[in-house]
Amino acid sequence: SLGVTDKMVHPSPTELILSEVTAKGFRISWTPPPKTVKKFRVVYYPSKGGTPQEVVVEGSVSTVTVYNLTSNTEYLVSVFPIYDKGVGDGLRGTTTTLPRSPPAHLHISDVTHNSLKVGWQPVEEATQYMVLYAAITDGQEEEDGKEIIVAAEHTDIEIDGLSSNTEYAMTIYALYGEEASDPVAVQTTTLPLNPPRNLHFTEISHSSAKVNWDRASDKVMGHRITYITSRGSNRQETDVAGDTTSTVLGNLSSLTTYSVSVLSIYDEGISTEI
Repeated sequence: SLGVTDKMVHPSPTELILSEVTAKGFRISWTPPPKTVKKFRVVYYPSKGGTPQEVVVEGSVSTVTVYNLTSNTEYLVSVFPIYDKGVGDGLRGTTTTLPRSPPAHLHISDVTHNSLKVGWQPVEEATQYMVLYAAITDGQEEEDGKEIIVAAEHTDIEIDGLSSNTEYAMTIYALYGEEASDPVAVQTTTLPLNPPRNLHFTEISHSSAKVNWDRASDKVMGHRITYITSRGSNRQETDVAGDTTSTVLGNLSSLTTYSVSVLSIYDEGISTEI
């Protein structure tokens, strides 16, 4: 038949090998036909559709490497032999480029009641990083999540303005121009509005006592001290600055037991008492 005759006159190459696959390229190799070929025309394009690209090489060449491809994409490849008086059938195959590398070693640090730091290991060739974060309610991420774009030279970011005692999901992508890596994600819970610690009394006299405590966090804006006699009378309250860790209670009644409590005052609200 004419088809068989044509294949005999214009034989095709054989044994297509697609190797050295990366996120942006691969090597195409073939075995030339026994008949001398003038040139080979190598055509490749995404299987989902796209503009075909092509490379034409001399007939003595049997391998070519293609670059600047889209990551994580299946490509169709055809190698056509070009003879002086015609073109043979194409040798065809497919391969899929690798996905772009995501950030590695994602970690959370410096967690407070309203902020945290997210860090990661840098990825070669990434042009930016995209950080998405959202509160988790009933096991689902809330839809009003926020997005931050981070320059490639940075490998961590502080996120603030968070709600206390709330679980958050953080998702990070490495961006390569218009392309993005697969996401990596981590979850953590912000701290509650913690009260002061280590409440104790010193310098007790017949009419005064010094109250001491440890500050819960450098985010504490103030402290409120409340004291009342054990009989429940003469309740008094005083506020001091956030970096203050003691105060003297004066004008107390002698030989009287007092109940004293201290709480932390934050921008977002107040803690429980100790």
